[in-house]
Amino acid sequence: MFRHPSRAWIVATAIAACTLGCTKDSSSANVAEGVQPLRVVVATPVPVEGEQTVALPGTLEPWEDALLFARVTGYLHSVSVDIGSEVKAGDVLATIVVPEMAAQLQSAQAQLDQELAEVELASMVEKRLRDLRKANKEAIPQQEVDNAAAKKRVEVAQADLARAEVKRLRTLSSFAKLRAPFDGRVSQRILHPGALVREGTTPGARPIVEVVRTQPLRLVLHIPEPLVPSVTVGSELNVRLDAFPGRDFEGTIARVSSALDEQTRAMRAEVDFDNEEGTFRPGMYGEVYLRIRVPEGLLSIPSRGVRGQGEERYVLVARDGFLHKQAIVVASDDGRRAVIATGLDTDTLVMVAGSPLAREGSPCEPIEEGAK
Repeated sequence: MFRHPSRAWIVATAIAACTLGCTKDSSSANVAEGVQPLRVVVATPVPVEGEQTVALPGTLEPWEDALLFARVTGYLHSVSVDIGSEVKAGDVLATIVVPEMAAQLQSAQAQLDQELAEVELASMVEKRLRDLRKANKEAIPQQEVDNAAAKKRVEVAQADLARAEVKRLRTLSSFAKLRAPFDGRVSQRILHPGALVREGTTPGARPIVEVVRTQPLRLVLHIPEPLVPSVTVGSELNVRLDAFPGRDFEGTIARVSSALDEQTRAMRAEVDFDNEEGTFRPGMYGEVYLRIRVPEGLLSIPSRGVRGQGEERYVLVARDGFLHKQAIVVASDDGRRAVIATGLDTDTLVMVAGSPLAREGSPCEPIEEGAK
């Protein structure tokens, strides 16, 4: 027989639960109180004024770059160049075999010969009928002369079609030889003899080789939006390439884009880079140093305070005893000082050193840079 639990047992259980809960809450409070704030070194942003040297990354690109596809479908017979080969405009780089092309051209030529013979016959018939009608108008009606003239025009048109087909096939035959579009060097050899190659506009087509022109080269840099008004064609600069440490190369901005990239919010700028001796290679990376008048409102902080990559740049700032993530826009960064376009004020405490455990929401104890 089922019996209800005694009232005393219920009261005892409630007291025990309360005691356990109170003990747990008390322990959590003690743990929270025991968290030690992280000691972090902070620095305040400094206004950037007047003319400054800003550093931007730059990359050497070919003056011209072409991936060469086949213009006919067939089998790759030979490739006469390899990576690094120097080529001149018009040089044959590869040959393609199109098995049915010769037969098609022979058939089209035979059709043209037949049509030309038909034109010749129609011309002879028309001439004879016209002469006969001229000698004796009663011999044949004018209608027969007109019919002969019309037949001749039809045969001439058929011959023109056959001639166009022969020309088309001869043009396609010339495409079986892949030629260099300009003077340069082969940067990639992608396919080898025996490979099936497809005409460039068909699905699955692959290029055979890549040719680049390396004299001159383009030094390409991207100007952040805040610095765009300060950079114009003719702006002088120095370049330090990673491949040539200790050497500076001078140049000027040769051209700038008329618009900013929607993704990066930066403007493309190019410098003509002389490469007469072939010393430099496309893809080389370096730092570009521009001496420009910096727009008002820009601030600088130590570079070590900047976190993230690409467009996802941010800093950790100390505020109200905790670290907070603050998005920023970096105008330039030379590795020592970063110029910040937006996101900071002159009284912001930016973390520049401290525990690797520091992150959004960490309790902190800020120490100004240089303080003991």
